[in-house]
Amino acid sequence: MSQEQNQLFSQADKRYSQLRNRSTNNGETVADDEEINPNDVLRILVATDNHLGYMERDRVRKHDSFITMQEILEVAKEQKVDFILHGGDLFHENKPSRETLHKTIELFRKYCCGDEPVPLVIHSDQKMNFQSNFGTVNYEDPNFNISLPVFAIHGNHDDPTGENGLSAMDLLSVTNLINYFGKTDNIDDIHIKPVLLSKGNTKVALYGMGWIKDERLYRTFEQKHVKFYRPSQSKDDWFNLFVLHQNRHQHHSKKANISDSMLRGFFDVVIWGHEHEQQVVPTKSAEGNFDVMQPGSSIVTSLSPEESKQKKIAVLEIYKDQYRCVPIDLKTVRPFAMNAISLQDFDELDDERNNPEEIADFLASKVEELIEEANDRLPPTNILQKHPSLKLPLIRLKVDYSGGYASINPQRFGQRFIDKVANPSDLLILSRSKTRKTIKGKASDEPQATKEEIISAIVSGKNVGGDFIAGNTATDGITIDDLVAEFLKQDNGLDMINELQLADAVVDYVEKEETHSINDFIERQIKEVRKRLWKDSKKLLQDNETTTIEEKDIEELVHNYAEQQKATMELRSDKRRANRASKGLEHDEEEEEEAPRKGKNKKKVDSDEEEFESALASVKNERSDEEETTTRGRGKTTTRGRGRGRGAKSTSTRKKKVDSDEDEDDDYEEEEEIKPKKTTRGRAAASSSKSKAAATKKRKASSSDDEVITLDDSDEEAPPPVKRRRATTKKPTFKPL
Repeated sequence: MSQEQNQLFSQADKRYSQLRNRSTNNGETVADDEEINPNDVLRILVATDNHLGYMERDRVRKHDSFITMQEILEVAKEQKVDFILHGGDLFHENKPSRETLHKTIELFRKYCCGDEPVPLVIHSDQKMNFQSNFGTVNYEDPNFNISLPVFAIHGNHDDPTGENGLSAMDLLSVTNLINYFGKTDNIDDIHIKPVLLSKGNTKVALYGMGWIKDERLYRTFEQKHVKFYRPSQSKDDWFNLFVLHQNRHQHHSKKANISDSMLRGFFDVVIWGHEHEQQVVPTKSAEGNFDVMQPGSSIVTSLSPEESKQKKIAVLEIYKDQYRCVPIDLKTVRPFAMNAISLQDFDELDDERNNPEEIADFLASKVEELIEEANDRLPPTNILQKHPSLKLPLIRLKVDYSGGYASINPQRFGQRFIDKVANPSDLLILSRSKTRKTIKGKASDEPQATKEEIISAIVSGKNVGGDFIAGNTATDGITIDDLVAEFLKQDNGLDMINELQLADAVVDYVEKEETHSINDFIERQIKEVRKRLWKDSKKLLQDNETTTIEEKDIEELVHNYAEQQKATMELRSDKRRANRASKGLEHDEEEEEEAPRKGKNKKKVDSDEEEFESALASVKNERSDEEETTTRGRGKTTTRGRGRGRGAKSTSTRKKKVDSDEDEDDDYEEEEEIKPKKTTRGRAAASSSKSKAAATKKRKASSSDDEVITLDDSDEEAPPPVKRRRATTKKPTFKPL
């Protein structure tokens, strides 16, 4: 640990030691002479948004994310934390390269493996908590020596995709390097069950929720289909910690974020990932019910003002119902400085409007000023000696050249600073306002095209030569979703395919390189349509009290389904357009229908398909009977004479089969009851004496016959008010260790 970090911890301890007494509920004072046992203090290193592999093809910046990640792991070992809690976006790409995966696994193996015992006891059912087939926390596996556990959720950059819903986090989980939790199978009905941890007399209920598209999650919260479970016994004895990875603030739409007020009131601390702005010092939530920590990213990925703050992580110390947070500066982050100017604000350029060389020289002087500012925040000398590329700062100069000023080439301009900055190709950003003015102050140009007009021009092919959108800032918010939606709109849309889900599949194909995403989507849609038509067919057979169905009836069912689907999609598209802001949205709150369920429901869909195909074949054969009597409607009998075929099934047998299918659907919808279980928490006996000794050592802080604590659904209609422990009352009672 560096001298500055030691000084920071000493200052924090001094602040806490200044208040040596606290008042109890009876008005009595309890002296701090009652020593706090260090074995009862749970210490967690909190980090998020490391974006490993970011800019891995860049000559200068390719190692930045790994250098900072190594520093985070070193701080965790130096501080002797009990575990690392990661808030998502460990990787930058959904499919990391082999080089990125190799470096990541190498780092975790180097710093997370060891013989030191882990003093944590798991009280919850681990098979429900962790997303692997092994059903145990990694440090309790007798085949591995884990001394530094990592508990992590996924973010929007490394979220599960594809037919099996896997991600790079699953790879680290199956290699036993991390404990991956917070993965949701059904985003329309979310059940969040905590990992129940304890160290000595301190108990922590750790809740996690990986990234879900904000509009969908907003709708699920609005419909009250997000359920949190709490321990069924001694609920007030647990410190409730929640980590999530979502938009916290409104970026594009009021429904494209999850606000503090939407979360439950029983949480003590919420750790918020995804937002890159560093706000690691806990602040009160909007409702004041809990504290929020926003660590921010550990690497600069977007050259914006929010990322110009000092990057930090934090050590969160929990003792029973109290906690404290000690921020730690990251020393290996590349310095970043930025500024935004308008050429119209500088009188010395009034006579040089048409002189691009003079304008370039003026902007170069502004870049030099930013370089000097960034050099004041360079990493320490010992770090620069080890990583000399960090001496090149990140610079961003945004220039508004409205008013008739000559434009310059940003790439050519950046060549002046190849050996001075880390990002010469994009250090200069030029923009013009929608209405540009001449020297006399009169509008000389027409307002630029809107985002909708540009999208329409691109899709229809009217943007010949690119003149229509050249230099137009409205193109920044255009996404693949927008282009797909506009294309389908101009082509009169789709009848039986969900357009919004199709847009999602195209995004996965382009951005996440899911080569089978479109094919998988079409197959799922076909299953959905078949299932729907099969149910409608069964209902028609029941209503008409018959065992056969004609082709015209099937055609009518298909037509009705297509009309209903089209009307629904038009309504959703209208709502989506109404909610669109200046930047592209991924989805609206009313976007997709419920996706096919996995597991048991998948088998049910397959059985429905087989039965539907069998029924269609039976209909064709029955209609080809030479003499077949079919009961139609209310007692009406028709006779057909056709070639060959089988006899029709009896009405009673057919109806009984329909009733049986409905019972199966009812059984599927019923929620499975959670039952108490006993567990040895994944510790199998080792065959050799060496393995037994290692297993005994690593189970030092646990008991082999711990009872799994059952959980209760806490999703009440109106949760009872919880007496909060504000930070001002927590700190005085926490004695420095």
